[in-house]
Amino acid sequence: MLWNLYLNENAKLFRRALYWVGLAILVGMQLAILGVFFAMVNIPALSQTLPPEQVASFKGMLTWPSAFYAALQLSGSSIGVGGLLTLVLVGVVVAQEYPWRTVNLVVGHGVPRTRILAAKILSIFTALAGWMAILMTVVGVVTAFTSGWVGTELDTGSVNVLPLGVSVLRVILALAPYAALAFCLAVATRSTVAAIGVVAGFSLIVEPLFVQLLSFMGGGMSRITSYLPMMLSMTLLKANGQAATVSAPGTMDPTAAAAVIAVYTGIFLLLAFQIFRRQDLSS
Repeated sequence: MLWNLYLNENAKLFRRALYWVGLAILVGMQLAILGVFFAMVNIPALSQTLPPEQVASFKGMLTWPSAFYAALQLSGSSIGVGGLLTLVLVGVVVAQEYPWRTVNLVVGHGVPRTRILAAKILSIFTALAGWMAILMTVVGVVTAFTSGWVGTELDTGSVNVLPLGVSVLRVILALAPYAALAFCLAVATRSTVAAIGVVAGFSLIVEPLFVQLLSFMGGGMSRITSYLPMMLSMTLLKANGQAATVSAPGTMDPTAAAAVIAVYTGIFLLLAFQIFRRQDLSS
């Protein structure tokens, strides 16, 4: 039964224009960035204004495997394009079910509410994985051509599939607490605006201000910032790529950060389940 519900949720989600518009924005932004890098490297009037190390960095991002990890950084940031698109996707997909009364129809047929939400959650994370997979494919194809233009021979053996796959999973996990919070608010408020607006405000305004405030206090108070979802996500993203550095003293280990993120995500989703189980769908 869960599998059938999951397939049904996938069918509804992937038929939405929203999903493909979000994908187009994500891919378009990445291609625009690659275009800027390409111009900075190949147009003498621009490249001569930059220090050599900056030009070398841009060249690296136009070749494998650095191009893949640069794209993942854009996608995984909670305050970047990937994070905002995730909030919009989750808020719209979940909250619109209430005015459309599709949830009422499924519940009316005797389907357990926990299975309905479980199928929706699995479908949303499948959608995010789909975004990442398509983005990696497009970036790979484009940078396979730009490598020659910047004077770097394409080395297909430089891409290790397993670490790259783990990096994609880190990106999805970095977005998970925000997706779960938006999911919970969409269920609780039945409002797309509330779900997107509250989480966007939290990630774009509240968290950065909180980080600055605690940093000014110094000492033990500044360590609290490492437990904020934004800082945990940044820790995961820094672990991506061949140039990933060892955690600095006082910062959280990426494995520990992943565990804390999983706890945040689990709490928000469990709260959503409890709210949905007691929710009056007749109103």
